[in-house]
Amino acid sequence: MICVYEPRNHLEVDTPKGRASVWLVTDYGSETPKLLTCIIQATGEIWEFTNDKVRATSNQTFGRDTHSFTQ
Repeated sequence: MICVYEPRNHLEVDTPKGRASVWLVTDYGSETPKLLTCIIQATGEIWEFTNDKVRATSNQTFGRDTHSFTQ
């Protein structure tokens, strides 16, 4: 079963192409990685990345800091 999810809240992530905003998340099932459709902030390009290539950026409001990602 394929599930396409559009996040309600803005989520900034770091990708191999630079900082981006997540637009859609596609889930093809438990045996495959999630696919994130992202809009690259610097260029406006739309790229898709698997979840292992994307990292959430720090956000003090939500209690996410970069130190928690490395531990």
